[in-house]
Amino acid sequence: MPARLVVSPEELTAIRMSIYEKVVRRYMEWKKVKPEDVTVRDLLPTDLGLSVDVWEKEFTATGKQTIYSVTVPSETVLGIAGFIILDANPIATTLELKVEDKVIDVIDLEQFYSEEKKIIKLDEDAIEKCIADEGKTLTINGYIKDTGKLHMVVIGAIARPVAKVGFPHRSAVEILGLR
Repeated sequence: MPARLVVSPEELTAIRMSIYEKVVRRYMEWKKVKPEDVTVRDLLPTDLGLSVDVWEKEFTATGKQTIYSVTVPSETVLGIAGFIILDANPIATTLELKVEDKVIDVIDLEQFYSEEKKIIKLDEDAIEKCIADEGKTLTINGYIKDTGKLHMVVIGAIARPVAKVGFPHRSAVEILGLR
C-alpha cells in the first residue's frame, strides 16, 4: 500500500504512538534492555541535521536535493512514519527515503496538494525499513520544483537510553505502558 493521507487527529496520534513503540522495541532488541531503560520522543529538526528547531529548509536550486540527512548517533534508534507538509503550495514534488544507499520509498507529493491538511503516512513496510540505528545514515531527498522554503515536519521518533538524556524525561514504560 502506498503512502496515504491521514484524515483525523486520532489517526495522527495513533501513528505517533506506533512509531514510538517500533523504535523502542528495536532499541530493546538491539541493546537487550528493559522498557524502563529507554526513553522516546518525537523527532526534532535538529535530530535530522537542521541547526534550529524549526521545520524549515531553504533551497536556492531546483532538481533533486537533499532535504534531511543524518547519521544516527551512538546508542540511538531513529524512525520515520510520515510527513506533514505545512506549505499551501509546496516546492517539493517528490520525496525519496533512503537508509544507507538503499531507497526505501518514493512518494509523489503532488497527489496530496489539493488537500487542506497534507499529513502523509508511510505504508507499514516502509515504516519498518525507515528505522535506523547507530551509525546508519538516513536521508530524505526531494525533487524541488521552485527555489524558496520548504516547511515539512517529519513524523517520527527517537529512542535513547535513559542515562543519556540530560533533561526531565519519561521512560517507554510511562509513555507506552510497556512492561
